[in-house]
Amino acid sequence: MNTNRVWYIAVFAWVLICAIFTYWSATILINDLKADLDTDAQSLHRIVSQRADQHDAHLTGLSSLASVNKEPLLGPLASLSDTIQQFYTRITFIDLVMLDKKNPSQIFTTRKSDIVPITVNAINTAAYASTGALQILPAPNGYLLVKRSPNSDLARYGIALSIDTAKLLENDLDFGPEISISLARDDGTQLFHKAGNSVAGLFSFPLKFHQALGSRSQPLILDVRKTVTLSDMIPWAIVLPFIFLSGVTLFAAKAYSDQFFRAKRSEERALLGQHEARIAQASRINSLGEMASGIAHELTQPLTAILSKSQAGEHIVKLNPEDTETLSSVLSSITQQSKRAGDILVRLRKWTVQETDGLEPVDLNAVARGIKEIMKADLKERGIAIQLFLNPTSPIIFADAVQIEQVVFNLAKNGAEALENISDDNLTGENIKADGATGGTLEISTFMSDEFAVIEIADNGTGISKDSMSNVLKPFFTTKPNGMGLGLSLCENIVERFNGVLEIKNRSSGGVVATAKFPLQNSPCKIPSAEISAKSKSKIKVQK
Repeated sequence: MNTNRVWYIAVFAWVLICAIFTYWSATILINDLKADLDTDAQSLHRIVSQRADQHDAHLTGLSSLASVNKEPLLGPLASLSDTIQQFYTRITFIDLVMLDKKNPSQIFTTRKSDIVPITVNAINTAAYASTGALQILPAPNGYLLVKRSPNSDLARYGIALSIDTAKLLENDLDFGPEISISLARDDGTQLFHKAGNSVAGLFSFPLKFHQALGSRSQPLILDVRKTVTLSDMIPWAIVLPFIFLSGVTLFAAKAYSDQFFRAKRSEERALLGQHEARIAQASRINSLGEMASGIAHELTQPLTAILSKSQAGEHIVKLNPEDTETLSSVLSSITQQSKRAGDILVRLRKWTVQETDGLEPVDLNAVARGIKEIMKADLKERGIAIQLFLNPTSPIIFADAVQIEQVVFNLAKNGAEALENISDDNLTGENIKADGATGGTLEISTFMSDEFAVIEIADNGTGISKDSMSNVLKPFFTTKPNGMGLGLSLCENIVERFNGVLEIKNRSSGGVVATAKFPLQNSPCKIPSAEISAKSKSKIKVQK
């Protein structure tokens, strides 16, 4: 089993290492692809930014010819426009419009025909909207770059350059067909878009360059993208040999380790044969010791009660030999405790083989009353009150009556011992002086919750510390100076034997509550569901 676990861990580690190596290799390749894309995109960005700055210079020259006199110098304006369009083919048209909020008009254009009214109005509106910066308007195949002339609130003209964005972005760089290029205004309005070829494959991942042009007058956004797939991101020529070689190394190491461990196991078997008898004997001795501890712990309680009652009988005979009624009660109690001690021996013997013979319907109310009757005299001497809160309908479970009684007795005894040596100032809860008691209060409650019969034993002492709470049900753990730490462990074993659950926790009001829950459906005398729904969880105080 250990060898298999080591092998599983080794395979997992191999897979993890291969995954990390693949991821590392893919990261390096992606960074290289991104660096290549950024290099070309930066070059294109620099070219387009320079071209955009040239537009600003052209508009400045044209504006000076338009506004130097009262009337535009149309001859020089036409000559300069021809020169600009001859050397800068991306500037397709140059337009000059007389500004007027109601009726703008065309003054000059390099178009073959007049400017359409919608374009005149657009140039007029953009020039009026300008506060000094150039205005960029979407247009077919590109955009209009509009400048007011003169560049002040007294502007009379609007000058527009029509820019072909495809020619603006022309370059000799190595952009493959899979790369998309777009140019947009800073508000997201797209002025140009060249879509790259669609890429088929798993886990597509976009590499992108997104940056505004360096031109202050035209801060257009250049976006260059390349989509790569899983096959592009992973350098298979490196990854596959690594996976293969590391796998071969792993399997070779496994073959060697298997041979090594087989030889070692053969040696261990030889040594095991020599120690087998001694190990078996030690195991039997340990089991016998645990059983002896359990028997001693369980018998201490009834034997202590027999001793106490016997001493009480001796006092009665010496002081009042004629009080036969009290003496008879003492002898009856001794008989009852002796029978209980014998029953404990029988039950403890059965625990070793997990027998389930002798199961019967057990009334938790009757168990609670019996425990009170057994303990009331001893508790009265200690100054501890015991109270019962019993469900009006008897909770019936299917179990061993003596074992259930032993569980409740042990839990109640633990509560009483917790209350015995604490002062009144440390006690919590109500009714701590009930029945003339000078100490704390022990409560035994029964009720039904959903499909469970529940019995609770609670005290109003100081509770259990947080460090001890997690260990209280563990064998041989105890907080008592002379305790053996077996009582609660044995109680838990009994409760679980009858499909129940034992819980120990501190009460919010102070003290400890021990709760044993048993499923009602285990009982052949199951109470009708109508009665359960009407009376479950209700508690009625029947005795003090």
